[in-house]
Amino acid sequence: MKTNKLSILLASSLLALAAVSCDSYFDINTKDQATLEDIMSRSTAVRQYLAHLYAYVPNEENLRANEGGTSLRSDEALHAKSQWETAWYKVRRGEYSSASTTDVASGNIWAKFYQAINECTTFIDNLSYDKEDSEKLVACMDGEARFLRAYYYFTLFRHYGPVFIWQDEEGHAVASNQNINSEDIDRDTVDENVDFMVRELDIAIGELPDAIGDVIAASSNMGRVTKGAAMA
Repeated sequence: MKTNKLSILLASSLLALAAVSCDSYFDINTKDQATLEDIMSRSTAVRQYLAHLYAYVPNEENLRANEGGTSLRSDEALHAKSQWETAWYKVRRGEYSSASTTDVASGNIWAKFYQAINECTTFIDNLSYDKEDSEKLVACMDGEARFLRAYYYFTLFRHYGPVFIWQDEEGHAVASNQNINSEDIDRDTVDENVDFMVRELDIAIGELPDAIGDVIAASSNMGRVTKGAAMA
């Protein structure tokens, strides 16, 4: 009898200890996690973030990729024989619909570029925390992010026609966790799309240098956006 009582007491103690251990294990302390302000206050992190925004730039020469191939959907180009040529011709003849079973690449760049746009906005909204870089370089990076955001909207616009613009009632761009499903949202008009992109590019023109070497070492920053790109 004593043995049974001892076993029960020991088992109860172990269960209690396990419960405490589990509570301690899952009790996550978030105080030591970096905030967006912490990240954007460090020059190295800011430049890495900006490089990430550039990673969304589409490869226009890859006609089979999601963001490429737009010329094949028009009379601007013909493609050599391949297993997917028939599908492109269906698009050009207006015969491609939801009932079609032939693949036209994936062609779905909607989610990718809305993610890129949202990340550009987050970068722009928090760039003021960067106190390690010069004002001229910070302005340049703001212009780069604005150019990229406008370009990603243009990529969607070219692909789908007028799209939904992430902005408030006053026309200011906003970052959001909103899921942009084309079936559930009202697209903005063509004029609203174009006006937004032009406003962004006008701001970028005022912030970008004629040459990237004017604000940062050119040798390690080739390919970054300059004033000429925004004016083109």
